[in-house]
Amino acid sequence: DVDGYLLYKRKIYEPVTLECLSKCASNENCFSFVILYNISECYWYNVNIRGLQETENILDPNVVWFEKTCLDTNCSKLWIFERVPGAVLIGNDIVTVPKVMTRNECQQNCLNYTTCRSASFRISNDVNSTNTLGTCTLSEMDRHLMPNSFRTASYEEEYFENQCVQDKTNAFCAYEEYDNVVSTQADIKYYNVTKMQCEKLCDGITSFNCRGYSLIPSASTNHICLIHSGNSKVHGPRLLTSLTGAYFFEKARCLNITVACTETHITLRYWPELPFNGKVYMNGYSENVQCYVKGRGMEEVVLKMPLFRNECGIMKAITINANRTLFSGTMLLQYNPLIQTQGDRVIKIGCIFTNNTKIVLGTGVNFANSSYPNHGTSIINTTTIQPTVEMRIVDFYTKKRGICYTNRSRVGTHHRATPSRWCVRYMGDSFTGNDREWGRFHFTYR
Repeated sequence: DVDGYLLYKRKIYEPVTLECLSKCASNENCFSFVILYNISECYWYNVNIRGLQETENILDPNVVWFEKTCLDTNCSKLWIFERVPGAVLIGNDIVTVPKVMTRNECQQNCLNYTTCRSASFRISNDVNSTNTLGTCTLSEMDRHLMPNSFRTASYEEEYFENQCVQDKTNAFCAYEEYDNVVSTQADIKYYNVTKMQCEKLCDGITSFNCRGYSLIPSASTNHICLIHSGNSKVHGPRLLTSLTGAYFFEKARCLNITVACTETHITLRYWPELPFNGKVYMNGYSENVQCYVKGRGMEEVVLKMPLFRNECGIMKAITINANRTLFSGTMLLQYNPLIQTQGDRVIKIGCIFTNNTKIVLGTGVNFANSSYPNHGTSIINTTTIQPTVEMRIVDFYTKKRGICYTNRSRVGTHHRATPSRWCVRYMGDSFTGNDREWGRFHFTYR
């Protein structure tokens, strides 16, 4: 056993990560420290505990161990690598370094390789060596980009994740939402912020990689914002704890998915970036041939479902004034053909129609995630072409078209109608998707 010394503490559930890192860095006798998130304390050690790295420790989502190390890099992150013993990333290897080496040498090789996002280190049993040696394999992927390839392995396997590699701008394009939970691992805390402000804070952090944020209700109309360096797809559902009224948002990888609608069908198309041999299906209808499709490697996945036969769990909703109809459902993208995993995606899809003309006004609708409390809801972006809208100005009594004239024709200009009693003043672009009302029309009496 190695006894640690109290490094820093705060009130329970207050973040301590940045303070603990700073205090250990300024203490030349601090070789490593442990953060206990559940009691907001950290303890430092003045002995080299590398000999304990081969000890089969119990993984605890409330505990993180930081260790000082020396690597040649210009990276400005507070920590350079994240190490997970007993884990491996399957596939996507780019190179196996052709000799045995230490952990530090493996990490340095990853830093030297421009596109290396992670490395696998397999311990070798070399009885003649005083240092722990192993084989090193580099990868262009990591557990966040490929959560379904991140697997439990024997304790001789170790996973190193490079924190200094730059994410592609289109790698993470949305946040998945989890209701009534927060992450137990908070690194920074902000008060009195909106959801949008909290999200921008997460996106803008440069000292470490923000993987998600939590919103906790407060006495004011705004929220308490917690910033997290870990996510649930990697650490599992134990990372989340229940809290009524709270929300947890974590970054989700972009999916190349589109939705298109006609009067009779809704069609989903998915272009996998990597070989996909799983299954795409509607919730509760995984065995209905109308409601699922299986992946075939890199081929495009197409799922075409009927709208008006009450199949595949597609629900219909009509607005109060009965001028629009919404068809929506819950789709699952399952990476394993047989079983669901934590990395599977739950996506809400839908179409909005006008009731008179059946014109599709929009697709890709966001809903509260009530059916799957342990899965986040993704919002998909659509390439559906918005309709061309024709507006006719007619006489209130005769219903015939009136004549409008003006000396100037531009947006915001008043038009005078003769002999019509109505005129229109057009405000803004119609159906651009930039306005929640799908464009606004102002009518004025003349």
